[in-house]
Amino acid sequence: MGEVDQNCISYWFPKLEALGVPVPKTRILRVPEELDDIYAVIDGMPSRAASWVAREVAEAVPEVGGYPAFLRTGHTSGKHDWERTCYLADGEDILSHIRCIIEYGEMAALIGPPVDVWAVREMLPVDPLFHAFYGHMPITREFRCFIRDGALDAIVPYWPPSSIRQPDSDQWAERLRAASMVSGLEPDIILSLLDPIMDAFPGYWSVDVLHTLDVTRPWVITDMALGDDSFRWDGDFEADLADM
Repeated sequence: MGEVDQNCISYWFPKLEALGVPVPKTRILRVPEELDDIYAVIDGMPSRAASWVAREVAEAVPEVGGYPAFLRTGHTSGKHDWERTCYLADGEDILSHIRCIIEYGEMAALIGPPVDVWAVREMLPVDPLFHAFYGHMPITREFRCFIRDGALDAIVPYWPPSSIRQPDSDQWAERLRAASMVSGLEPDIILSLLDPIMDAFPGYWSVDVLHTLDVTRPWVITDMALGDDSFRWDGDFEADLADM
């Protein structure tokens, strides 16, 4: 048996769900090993594996709340190309979204991440600060928390200002600046969500926390990864903005 891929959603999500922390409704799909032609879809060729994923995704969407829904592999969603990748507005052309997510992974790394695990997820209710990037992605209030050996290491903004491209609002920096602050009871609320996670995940991890419009789940854990494999921004907002 090979080494467990701890960065894959198939590893960390079931553990989060078992802890009872707020997470998006999620259905994990594992491509049968005998369907090994999924990369053919990139070249527009028939792919039994990609067709299998498309059928399973369509069947899973009602289980996570219906459309719109969020689609990703075990490792990536290609979210910057939002409208062509992870955002499923309806059931039309799911196969094209699968192809674009695979292409994103292949372009982002010399050897792309595995695509044998897929996840269909609930699209959480949010109030976007603005939209950005080539896929008109909604930028939301989000933080990346780092935990190390059972203790909180840091809570940092998810979006450094210098990472933003093609914003659709002239006030984007002002909105992002305000949204990047944690104040009042928020640190304590976030820490209360992280407490059971720190006990269940020894070592160094990143944990992404999203603010939602759901009054029963104002903060939701959306993603995890090994800390050493996660981008961490400890910079100054104003200095980062000035360097753009």
